[in-house]
Amino acid sequence: MSPQNLGFSLSGSKTPITKPLVDLPVYNEIKSIGAILDLIIQQTPEIEVLVIDDNSPDGTAAVVKNHPEFQQRIHLLERP
Repeated sequence: MSPQNLGFSLSGSKTPITKPLVDLPVYNEIKSIGAILDLIIQQTPEIEVLVIDDNSPDGTAAVVKNHPEFQQRIHLLERP
């Protein structure tokens, strides 16, 4: 079953995911998501991150989309 069939959409994916992938489910993590992503990216340069946002009303997805590595090593799957 595709993510679209579950009500999720992959935000702005312009590059294919080619490295090992860390799945990071989130909900209302606006206060911590930036630091978490920075830590993962800095500590493990050989991986990419897929943030799975379950329609957080606090703006978590916006923080992910504004991260410098978004659409390169950080990807976002969000439920509209």
